Amino acid sequence: MTLSRTGFVGLLAVVLAAKAWLATRLPLFGDEAFYWLESGQPALAYTDVPGLTPWLIALGTGVFGDTPFGVRGPFLLLGALLPVLVAAWARRFVGAGCARAVGAASLALPLAAMLGVLALPDVPLTLAFVALAIALDRYAARGRWADALVLGALIALGWLAHYRFVVAALPALAWLLATPRGRRVAREPRFWLAIAVGLAGLLPAVAFNALHDWQGFTFQYLERHPWRLSAVGLAEPLVQALVVTPVLFAALLAGLTHGWRRRIDASPPWDVLAATAGGLIVAFAGLGLVADAERTRFHWLLPAWLLLLPTLPSVLDGWRARGGVAALAARLALPLGVVGTLVLASAMVAATRPPPGADAPPSRPMLDNLAEWPAVVEFARTRRAAAAGRVLIAGDFMLGAQLEFALGEPVAVLPHPRNAKHGRAGQLAILGRDMVALDSRGWREGLLLLEDTARREIDRLPGLLALCRTFGAVLWRDELVLHGGRFRVLAFEVTRREDSPADEARACDLPPLGDFDASMPDRVPIDRPLVVEGWAIDEFEGTARVEVLIGDRVVGRAVPDRPFPGVLDQWPMSTDPRHPLVGFRVEVDPAAAGVTVGRHRLLLRVVEGSGQSRIVAVRELLLT
Repeated sequence: MTLSRTGFVGLLAVVLAAKAWLATRLPLFGDEAFYWLESGQPALAYTDVPGLTPWLIALGTGVFGDTPFGVRGPFLLLGALLPVLVAAWARRFVGAGCARAVGAASLALPLAAMLGVLALPDVPLTLAFVALAIALDRYAARGRWADALVLGALIALGWLAHYRFVVAALPALAWLLATPRGRRVAREPRFWLAIAVGLAGLLPAVAFNALHDWQGFTFQYLERHPWRLSAVGLAEPLVQALVVTPVLFAALLAGLTHGWRRRIDASPPWDVLAATAGGLIVAFAGLGLVADAERTRFHWLLPAWLLLLPTLPSVLDGWRARGGVAALAARLALPLGVVGTLVLASAMVAATRPPPGADAPPSRPMLDNLAEWPAVVEFARTRRAAAAGRVLIAGDFMLGAQLEFALGEPVAVLPHPRNAKHGRAGQLAILGRDMVALDSRGWREGLLLLEDTARREIDRLPGLLALCRTFGAVLWRDELVLHGGRFRVLAFEVTRREDSPADEARACDLPPLGDFDASMPDRVPIDRPLVVEGWAIDEFEGTARVEVLIGDRVVGRAVPDRPFPGVLDQWPMSTDPRHPLVGFRVEVDPAAAGVTVGRHRLLLRVVEGSGQSRIVAVRELLLT
């Protein structure tokens, strides 16, 4: 493996240009939008992240304005430095040409190749881990005061980047206790000065948390994790094999064993490599057994794989020397990694295109927090024009931040499980974006946009009924439907509650709900009757009828008149006048209705007593 300086620089320039193109065209990820919102109120730290990410966004938007590129600009530049840092780390093990090839090989790790396209804390955190390994080895080799200060500054950078930096303690202890150089360094005052300088990076977060009831530390280290053994963590090796790509994953694990064997050799960098990469793998693997499994964590181990890349040349050379399957794996390792990078890049490119609408099959893309937002913003602008003068309210923090970024006006946010799940509930109050802050300013009429599909299906009716208790009047006006109904945003006109309405049914107009029976077959002979069963409810008013459609053709109608036990069990609080007789059964003759053999969309439409209707469920149907 070798690469010229010109080839290395040229490759990085092409990759940076492609990532910059993506960064300008991708709508903001939900978390990015919230970090942007935080950046408008500079603080020592925040409940969800330390200060560095919002500070970098403030820097970028100060130069490039409140645009996606402005938000992401600093992170793009940091991401562009990653292959250079990996090459500098590899230079401690191999020659210059080979080190540049190792730096280029970091682009065969999909997550590393795309690092910086999104403005996320993992960008500076990943760079801090790699740079720390270089600084630790340099300090151990030379022991200068300047090296100690650089080491301390990088530790401080890690603390400023993410609360997750706490896991760096295990690799550090492993190196200090398990290697001769580490035990020698542990006796040097300069090293502990570096640690003291590094801990200064933790002080802003400590000061912020002390002033805000320790919300950030409590959430990150206690509330978000169950702290009990879970079998989900046992699948992490399979997840990492997919994320890293299988052959590279095997090669880097082989590199870890190679580094561990050489940790006490005369060539010192191997002790740092084994302790840092191995320590991170052990720390995150152990954490994965007891930590939060609801949010993504496949990116946690990226720094470890980057630190192991200098072992790749020797591992691949060894495999080639064996011949057979091992030699084939050596030839495929990097090409398959590049394919993985291209797949991830393609998914990001796909997210720049408009999402499929209500007519699409009921599915969502992998990057589902990116693709919908332009359509949501256009929907919000349309509803905003029809509700001029009303304050804007969002159903959760993610939608609120996106709308504020796009529309340029403050958006209040309702309490929502998503806010607490992501540690943003307290930060919303600090930013003055919760309902308490809105009520303190006084308001009369509002436009509420609510992502209905942000809640579990079982929680949707209670969530809608809660709106009636929160506001004096709630009138459902419109909805945006994407991905065949898998993503929905509801629009309501709401009025501030002054007292309890005498007639809640008249003051609260909610959208109807319904679904097909899950036991219905998806494949049906066209010459046999199709039996469609399901349920429909409409709070306060009651369902007038349901209509079954195949494509755009109504093929059956019914009035709910039978029990549907599942609805009664999960929603006994329903105020539908027909409850519990909310089930229906329709027998359809597809051939008589003029439907042909093939794939079709089966839709369920609920018609209210007022005549307003809503498509509540979509599923695919194959007529044979």
